[in-house]
Amino acid sequence: MRLRTTVAAALALAALAAAGPAAAAANRTWVVTAGVQAPIGKAKHGLQAADYLPRELWIDAGDSVLWKVQTGEPHTVTFVAPGARPPRFDPTNPKVTQRQGGSTYDGTGYFNSGVMPAAAIGGPKDAPTTYELTFTKPGDYRYFCLLHGEMVGMVHVLPAGTPLPFTQAQYDAASARQASALVEQGHLLERTALEAAHTKARLVIAGTGSGRIEDQEYFPSHLTIHVGQSVTFLNLDPEAPHTVTFGREPKQPGAVTRPYGNRKAYTGGPLNSGYFGVMPPWSGATWTVRFAKPGIYHFYCVLHDINGMKGAVVVTR
Repeated sequence: MRLRTTVAAALALAALAAAGPAAAAANRTWVVTAGVQAPIGKAKHGLQAADYLPRELWIDAGDSVLWKVQTGEPHTVTFVAPGARPPRFDPTNPKVTQRQGGSTYDGTGYFNSGVMPAAAIGGPKDAPTTYELTFTKPGDYRYFCLLHGEMVGMVHVLPAGTPLPFTQAQYDAASARQASALVEQGHLLERTALEAAHTKARLVIAGTGSGRIEDQEYFPSHLTIHVGQSVTFLNLDPEAPHTVTFGREPKQPGAVTRPYGNRKAYTGGPLNSGYFGVMPPWSGATWTVRFAKPGIYHFYCVLHDINGMKGAVVVTR
């Protein structure tokens, strides 16, 4: 699904235009929010939208932009050289996961915020969740999130001293309306996932989404079965992978990306689906485990447990 502007975003831009231009100011810092998060139930933040708010920003040369990530879902702010394509996300590549480039940008070279928050991919919990660049040369600069294919933004840099079309307050108001529209789309996806989960016995929807929006939940998150029965997990998100992981997450780098454990006769202990989902290189959209012993088995997504993506299977005789 390609980048597209929602009706709400279009109306927000129209409202901005009607409000009139902002006065020129030197060395201004503009704020952009990366990602949208909405709570789903107690202690959960599984509804995530991959978007920059605002998506487009007009500034003067010499101004700075400060991006803030305030979600459990990680994002990057990545600028590539003219004509180059963004690199594929690789959690083992420091050029993707860590900061690259300096603090001033002239439209050339590779600049990357790194993954924010870094804790979402096993990095330090106190790593920065903001990224700031000063733009020194007029031009139109597109940037990307390396984790979300539809998350694209644009900074229009005008010559220094040019009167600007919008104020920060106008951007903030439009962004709030855009965020509200994205959250509502997420609630529609949630209802669709719940309906899908009821179509088949012992089926758990392991996340759903639209490319721009992710609902990081299991539907249902708790279920009861008998010994010898199986549970099938289905990832409906067209882009984001998930895992179904039982037991402690292994410490070996990259271990959770691959399946391990006995899913044909599970009796407890380490068991993992690996990354699974629709898009390559994930290992298909479904994963099934058969339970061979009574008990309560807790599971979680290693990528999104921080947002509350957890569940349990109660196995009775």
